[in-house]
Amino acid sequence: VIMPLTEGRSTTRLIERTFRLGLAYAFALVAGIAALMIRRVRETVLAMVPLILGTLWTVGIMQLAGLKFNLVNVWALPLIIGSAAEYGVNIVLRSLESEAHGDGRWLARSTVMGVVFNGLTTLAGFGSLLVAHHRGVWSLGPKEKNPPPPEPGGEQKQPEPQAHA
Repeated sequence: VIMPLTEGRSTTRLIERTFRLGLAYAFALVAGIAALMIRRVRETVLAMVPLILGTLWTVGIMQLAGLKFNLVNVWALPLIIGSAAEYGVNIVLRSLESEAHGDGRWLARSTVMGVVFNGLTTLAGFGSLLVAHHRGVWSLGPKEKNPPPPEPGGEQKQPEPQAHA
């Protein structure tokens, strides 16, 4: 089915608008939940810094690499938002606990190590997708740079020509 050019452009604009709206909703939801957990404006804003930086870095690196969002890879930003917000909220909540208990330390070493290892495992998980031999995962990247791996069992079979009677 071939779509008229005007329909294709309007569909693309609709997808882009919906993506931006979904991104704003995800950010607002995560910030709202963080605000409910932290209950302090300054600390909530501080907890959102990793989220904002992670999103900006991702979009910036994509621009530098010449990558564009498409219908398949657009799922990445909400995942980054969720992961980055978790790190910031964990650090801020632990620092508030230390302050409330009069520990004298702003942040426990165990909290920093926990967040670092959490980040490293997330990085390893996403990084492992780079070497995955799964056609669905390979479809998430740019088509011209990521050829899909061969089907299991080797070469793909070509259909045999049928004899005409």
